[in-house]
Amino acid sequence: MDNGHLIELRSQIDALDCQLRRVFYRRMEICERIGALKALDEIPVVDEARESEVLAAVEGERPEYLEEALALMRLVMELSRSRQSKGRALS
Repeated sequence: MDNGHLIELRSQIDALDCQLRRVFYRRMEICERIGALKALDEIPVVDEARESEVLAAVEGERPEYLEEALALMRLVMELSRSRQSKGRALS
C-alpha cells in the first residue's frame, strides 16, 4: 500500500471522527433536555418501544455493516439513557 494513500485515508477518518464527536455532543445535550422533560412528566428514562424503533431503522439500512451499526446504536442509546438520567437531576 502506498504510504501517501494510507495517510490520506487516515486524514479522512480523522475528519469523520471530528464530525461524529460534534454530532454526539449535540445528541447528549438533547438527551439532557429530554431527561428534564421526562422528569417533569414523571416518565421513565427507558423507552423500550422507542429503542426498538431506532434499531429497526438501522436494520433497514446497510446490511454489510448491520452488526456494527446495531452495536453502535445500542451503545449510543445506553449513553443517552445515562445522560437523560443526569438531565433529570438538573430539572
